[in-house]
Parts: sequence; structure tokens; C-alpha cells
Amino acid sequence: MSFPLVSIIVPFYNPDACFSQLLESIESQTYSNIEVVLVDDGSREEFKRLAVNFSRRHRNALLITQRNSGVASARQAGVDAANGELIIHADSDDLLPENAIESLVRRQMEAGADIVVGSYLERTKRSDLIVNAPLDESYKGFVQGVLTGKYHAGLWNKLIKKDLYNSIHFEPGINFMEDKLLLAKMFRRGAYKIAFTPVLTYIYQRHKNSATSRFSLESINSVKKVTNIICDMYRGEVPDALICEVKRESRVLELLQLTKHGVNDFKPGDRALTKCKGLSFNKRLALFFLSVHMGFLVKFYYQLGNLSRYD
Repeated sequence: MSFPLVSIIVPFYNPDACFSQLLESIESQTYSNIEVVLVDDGSREEFKRLAVNFSRRHRNALLITQRNSGVASARQAGVDAANGELIIHADSDDLLPENAIESLVRRQMEAGADIVVGSYLERTKRSDLIVNAPLDESYKGFVQGVLTGKYHAGLWNKLIKKDLYNSIHFEPGINFMEDKLLLAKMFRRGAYKIAFTPVLTYIYQRHKNSATSRFSLESINSVKKVTNIICDMYRGEVPDALICEVKRESRVLELLQLTKHGVNDFKPGDRALTKCKGLSFNKRLALFFLSVHMGFLVKFYYQLGNLSRYD
């Protein structure tokens, strides 16, 4: 039996100390038919040294360098260069369990799937939380869950046939939720065969210096752009209630993240969010704090880790 080549795409820009740990976790994979596509998005020399050394040690590693253009451009460069039948992404500050790729490939071959979604571990400074793949979810339910934020849109726990990337691209300049927009484009083209595995296939690290923790005002603009594009793309094709839910989740994310920058943008029209049963208790409580001008308590909630899963 022949096993397919898997391309692991790793974009990086001045990565922190976790980068070496990620590369070690890739080297430790039990699945051997792997191609590693490292995309340097304009890092300084001292930061790219690890990638250069890694690519010299491994014949199956490609190192692409480009001017700093953002993660969307880097991911696209990786996809364009990938030779694998299957593609998965990894962020420079995360980790792969040693059996991650093998487990995803075995499930893909068993099911003949176009997309395989694995469970993952979300690691914060204070705790670890296992997020199980929705094993009994339908394709339609999973797509809607990704669009509304019920399921994480990260590409790092999703093994996808390369063919599905044909004729779609990451949007240049959208460097937060670029993965969600890419999946929205992909899902809209047709119904694909999707499979899930309960195996832990990724360790998503939400430490202080991680890419997702460095949420900027530019990221908030990306959230707005992605939300508007997705709503325009799917309007008339899905129920209006789903479009409203996508917009609601986007507004909640915007409000909570602005608080990290000392900005309380809570408006009278947002008051209904504090009673929305579709939101978690923690989010509703945080929004209540904002509604009574106690945004400092939201920051405290973040420090406790109660609002770590905002994506």
C-alpha cells in the first residue's frame, strides 16, 4: 500500500523560542512521507537561522523566502510550492503530537475523505483544554459551525486534499481569520466528504507572545472584512438567521478584543448580546461588564483564562 505525500506548511516571521520545538515535533512524526514547506515572511537573519539549518538537514524540506507580506501571502506561497497530495498547516509557535500526521492520514484513507478534522489541545499559561472533533457532525453542520465560530477555523487540525485549493487563494492583506475566509470559499464550491478523528492532532499554544495573542487593531479590521465578505458570499444561499449569527460572533470578538487595547466600544444596540443564549456564559458576563463600564474586569477574566477561546 502506498501512503500519500503530506505537505506541512509553516509560515513564520521572527518566530520565538517555540519555533525550534515545533520543528522538533515535525522531525518526531511517526509518519515518514512528509514534505515540510517553511515560508519565511521577511524574518531577520537571526530568526531564520533555525529554518535554514532545518532545510539543510532534511531533503524533504523546502525553504521559501519573501518580503514581509503577511501570513496570508506566506500561506499562499506555501500552498503554491507544495508537492503533497494532502496539505496541513502549522503555526510557528505550536506543536504537533508525534502521531498527528499518521492518525490524520489513516483516517483519510479509511474514509476516502477530502478533509479530515482532528481533535486538538488548547494550551494557555494556566491550563490545558482538549477540544474534541465533532465526530457525529454532518458536513452541513460542520460548515455552518465554522462560519459561526462554533468550530475553530484553523487549518492546523485539518488535513485537506491539495486539489481543493485549486482556483481559490488566501486574500492578500487579510492576516487574521485568513483561514476562515479560505475555508468559506472552499466550502461554497461544493459538498466534500469530511471525516473526523478523536485523536489529538495539534497543540495550539495561546501563551503571551503567540501569534493569536498579539491581536492588534489591524486584526480587528481583518475580522470586519472577513465577516463582510463571508456574509456577502453566502447571502441568499443560507438562512438569514445564520448570516445574523456570523455577524453577531464577529461583533462579540471585536468588543472583547478592543477591551484588551483599553477601548470600550459597547453601544446601546449591543445590549441584547448580554442575554443571547447562543453565547457562552463567560462571554455574556464579559459583555455585561462592558455594558456597565467595567471593562477592567474583562481584562481580569482574560488573565484567568476564562476568555481564552474567543476565535
